[in-house]
Amino acid sequence: MSDIFQAEDFERVRRPLEKAQWMPKRMYLDPAMFERERERIFKREWLYAAHVGAVSQPGDYVALTVVGEPVLVVRGKDGLIRAFFNVCKHRAMAVASGAGNAPAFVCPYHAWNYDTTGQLQVAPGMGKAEGFDPCTVRLTEIRHEIVNGMIFINFDAGAEPLAAKIPDLIELISPWDIGAMEPVHRSEIEGDYNWKVMLENANENYHTIAVHRDSFHAISPAEHSYSSDGQRRNWHDLYTPYTGPEPMVAGPRIAGVPEWAGQRLSFFALHPQFLMSVSEDSVSTYVTEIVGHKKTRFVWTMYMMKGGKDQPGAAEHIADMGAWIDRINSEDLVICRGVQAGLESDGWEPTRFSHLEKPIWQFQNWYLDRMLDPPAGLTLAAQGRR
Repeated sequence: MSDIFQAEDFERVRRPLEKAQWMPKRMYLDPAMFERERERIFKREWLYAAHVGAVSQPGDYVALTVVGEPVLVVRGKDGLIRAFFNVCKHRAMAVASGAGNAPAFVCPYHAWNYDTTGQLQVAPGMGKAEGFDPCTVRLTEIRHEIVNGMIFINFDAGAEPLAAKIPDLIELISPWDIGAMEPVHRSEIEGDYNWKVMLENANENYHTIAVHRDSFHAISPAEHSYSSDGQRRNWHDLYTPYTGPEPMVAGPRIAGVPEWAGQRLSFFALHPQFLMSVSEDSVSTYVTEIVGHKKTRFVWTMYMMKGGKDQPGAAEHIADMGAWIDRINSEDLVICRGVQAGLESDGWEPTRFSHLEKPIWQFQNWYLDRMLDPPAGLTLAAQGRR
C-alpha cells in the first residue's frame, strides 16, 4: 500500500487553509483505503451508538450495526447500561434483533441463553462437553461512555477515555440535558457513495448557497458561516447567524441554555461519524452510518424535552421542521450521488479549499493523522498547528 501514500500528495492538505488542497480522490475510491480506515479509525475512535432513551428501563435493548460490527446495547436488570458484540459465543449467531425489552437473550440457533449482563445462563446439549463451564462464558463486552445522554462505543479497550478527549465540547453542550429529551422526528437517506462524501457535505455550509438556496440558505446565509481557528483533536464547530423572519424557537424554551442558542445555527462534529446541532428548544443529531466502502446512510434525529411536543404550537413546529429536514436530506442525496460519480471519472483532480470549507480541511487533517505513518503523515502536532 506504500505506493499509494506519496508524501507530496498529502503535504498539500497539510498546508494552511488558504494554501491547502483537497485529498487525492483515491481516498474515496480505493477499497484498500476503506480497510485501512476500519483498522485505524473505526476500530480505534469513539462512535455514536444510541440515545439513552432507547434503553431507559431494565431489560431494554437495541441491536445495531456500527461500521459493520453487530452491536447490542442493553440496560441490565441491575440498571447499568452495557454494550456487547451481538454475537453468540457458540456459533456466532446474533442473539437479538431490533429493539425492545427482554428478560434474557436466547440465541435463535441453539438456544444458548444470556442474561442482561451478558452472562451465559443456559447452554442446552453441552452436558457432555468436558470442562465446559457456562459461568466462564459471556458475550464480548464493548467499551462505552455516556456523554450527556448519548451512548458512544469504542472497539479499542485501550483507547483514551472520550471525556478526556473532548472536555471543552462536553462543557459547551452541558446546558442541554439531552438524556432528558425524546425524539420527535427522524429522517434518513441512503446512497451509493463513500462515507466521507456525505460527512464532508454535512460539515460545511458552502454548498447551501446552491443546493439549499430556498431552504437552509434562506434563513442562514453561508457567507456568514464561521468556525473556531486552529485544529481540534477530535471535534470542530460551525456557526451561522440566524436571519430567518420567525424566531428560531417554537417549542418550549429549554431553561438555562445560552443566549447565543437563539442567535445562530450551531453545529458540533465529533469525528468520524457524529454531528449535532443545538437551539433554544431542541437538539438534533446527525449520524453518518458507514454501511460499506460505497454505501452510506445518514440519519437526522430531532429531540425536544419530554412533554415539549405536547405544548401549544409544538406539533405544527415539529411538522414544519420535519418537512424542512426531509427536504434538505433529499437535496443532499442528489448531490452526494453526483459527487461520487464525478470522483469515479477521469475529469476531477484535487482542488483548493474555500475558506467556508474550513471544517472539511480540519477533518481531512484529523483523518490523515490516523491514516498515514510518519514521516509521510507530518502530523499537525509536528507542524505546531494543534
